Amino acid sequence: MDLRQLRYFVTVATTENIAQASERLHISASPLSRQIIRLEEALGVMLFERERKRLKLTEAGRRLLTEARALLQQADTLARRIVQPDTSQTEADAGPQAEAQSEPRTPLTFAYTQSSLMPGMPAALQRVVTALSTSAPGMRADMLVMAPERIVANVMRGVLHAGLIAGYAPVHDGLDQVSVAYERVTLVVSVNHWLARQNVVDAWQLDNVPIALDAALHDGLFGALTHWCGRHGATPGPLLITPDAAGASDLAASGIAVTLQVGQAHTALPPDLVRVQLAWDAPQIHTALVYPKVDCHPVVRAVVSALGGTHTESAPAPQSKLLSVPGLGVLTDKGTPVTPGPAHIEIPTTAPCGSTVLVDDHLGFMHSMLA
Repeated sequence: MDLRQLRYFVTVATTENIAQASERLHISASPLSRQIIRLEEALGVMLFERERKRLKLTEAGRRLLTEARALLQQADTLARRIVQPDTSQTEADAGPQAEAQSEPRTPLTFAYTQSSLMPGMPAALQRVVTALSTSAPGMRADMLVMAPERIVANVMRGVLHAGLIAGYAPVHDGLDQVSVAYERVTLVVSVNHWLARQNVVDAWQLDNVPIALDAALHDGLFGALTHWCGRHGATPGPLLITPDAAGASDLAASGIAVTLQVGQAHTALPPDLVRVQLAWDAPQIHTALVYPKVDCHPVVRAVVSALGGTHTESAPAPQSKLLSVPGLGVLTDKGTPVTPGPAHIEIPTTAPCGSTVLVDDHLGFMHSMLA
């Protein structure tokens, strides 16, 4: 076991994918896989287990990740101190920024959610990057794109140092969060939809209305919407999960469903779509940086301090019913498929309100479901 193998291991654990890790490390996938196997053989334990297309850390792998990061930081500290004087004496009482700036330059790992339904995410990300550059100039941060639930899980497991998520974020005992931005939710509907004739849409008007959302953000947006509508005795849905924001817009343009947009978009909608404001008490979606309560990296603590350190709690998660869709594979409790679906879809005609359905571009089936 050597430091090179540990760096390879940390990168694979962070990306959860050999191909992505090999690109980041600038080596081919086969030698990287061999190094991971040799590391497992040297330790006598399995470090990863395959889960669909991702590599998940075993319990031994999670323990090694914590220790490997600490060891690599110590190695970086040693290398830095060989060529730089020890300034720890003068920085001891200088606060979180000085502590962060004196931290070894082992890369941080951040993740964020990317979707055109969230036009405000780049501005929130810029705030985090600005806080990072102020707190620790010269620090390298690996920025990954993940779905919100994966960000939360990976911060909990120690794979990520922190993550930027929008909307509903599960409140775990081991996590804290600091708000970065607040944005209002807007309804996007077909020009021929009956809701397009409303100046303002109240929560009760969304009862039993199908909602189409990007798979990357359905937790955040639908969670907040369900929480708001529930206070008014309404239940929106079924929730139709599309592969991307364009798919959600297509369903809205066809009149099959409505979709949601967060913040003020800077581009015009297609001519067959229109934005409608929600009532004054509609949810504001907050974008938050989530990070561990304990064993938090000093640079992350400095970033949180620079962002204002305002902790927030989010709406509870919606308890959506699951709808079995033959041909698409088994749906998880998050409404995402375990296996990709083939071309043909059969959808029951009695989908209960609040159900979760994964759809693609087969609009004829959706029309028949709602007929």
